[in-house]
Amino acid sequence: MVIFAISMIAQGWMINNAHQGYSKSPKVKHPELNDVKAGEPLLVVKFSDEDIQELQRQVLKQKIDELFEEPSTYEDDEEDDDDGDLLVRR
Repeated sequence: MVIFAISMIAQGWMINNAHQGYSKSPKVKHPELNDVKAGEPLLVVKFSDEDIQELQRQVLKQKIDELFEEPSTYEDDEEDDDDGDLLVRR
């Protein structure tokens, strides 16, 4: 139990000092940020709740329209031919 406690203290100390742990500025950058200079402004997009709700309505309407445009798998064309599918035995 004492060894476990000492291990936890050492790990916390390393993380706190960023030795083999988490750091605030990672050394490995995302590939898309290689050409971005420090202090260069980035594009920021902010959506309001109304914008998000309107977008959700549009996406839902588009999906519903697509579903109604697809042919139904429940329609059975063979039922409309009236060729006497019933078998009667006496």
